[in-house]
Amino acid sequence: MNYQKTFYRKGIKTGFKNLDELISGFKPKELIILGARTGMGKTAFMLNLACNIAKNFNTNPKNQKAVIFSLEMAAEELGIRLFSSASKIPLKQLQHKNLNKNEKLQLLIPEDETTQLNILIDDDRNNKIEDIETKCRQMKYTKGLDIVFIDYLHLLKEDQNFNTYQAISVISRKLKKLASELNIPIVALSQMNRATYVREVKRPQLTDLRDSGTIEQDADVVMLLHRESYYQKPDINPHTNLIIAKNRSGQKGECSFNFYKQIQRFEAK
Repeated sequence: MNYQKTFYRKGIKTGFKNLDELISGFKPKELIILGARTGMGKTAFMLNLACNIAKNFNTNPKNQKAVIFSLEMAAEELGIRLFSSASKIPLKQLQHKNLNKNEKLQLLIPEDETTQLNILIDDDRNNKIEDIETKCRQMKYTKGLDIVFIDYLHLLKEDQNFNTYQAISVISRKLKKLASELNIPIVALSQMNRATYVREVKRPQLTDLRDSGTIEQDADVVMLLHRESYYQKPDINPHTNLIIAKNRSGQKGECSFNFYKQIQRFEAK
């Protein structure tokens, strides 16, 4: 028996060297939770991850695919954010189509690159967990599917009339089972509760995840975004920490990034 092959699961590289060195990429069967307060940059970080991963897919002859289930933003808005990050043109200028000639030329190459990425965006806000299960299975066994992103966990519904805590418990358990069944990583974004606002130390921890109990148990990896300047006015310091608060198959720790909010871009430090 090849024990190395049996026990080693190769992860999908995130495109951020510091993060890949810490967690060895996103591995098959893993449920990865990305938590942050509203406005901290979790959707932007997800898009940066998806773009990095899809670019790597494009160099791979296996024709790998990613899907984003967006329950908050329309596909067009996510696309504009992807273009902003790739072109380094401020998001507001793209949203208002306020571009000079040089910026229009600057946009052409990133636009060509991003439209060729193997990323499907499903922006049906009525998606329930059962819909996502069905769609992912269908994709996996017809066109192929290698990684799933969900933005975000607390907007997902389920068929039974549970209270919020019970519903999130059911949803997180189903996502973990789906990741195992399809042998793919699933990255789900999560809101944080308001505890960080009322305490002196703002650094987030596992228990700050909203309805955290079962999310904490089901997740293989929990990543928490933290910008100290978020709690200061003006919020101009780009320094951001990504805290690996849980890593079932490896070490915990943190990575440093700069988040350039105007262009929705994260760069490893």
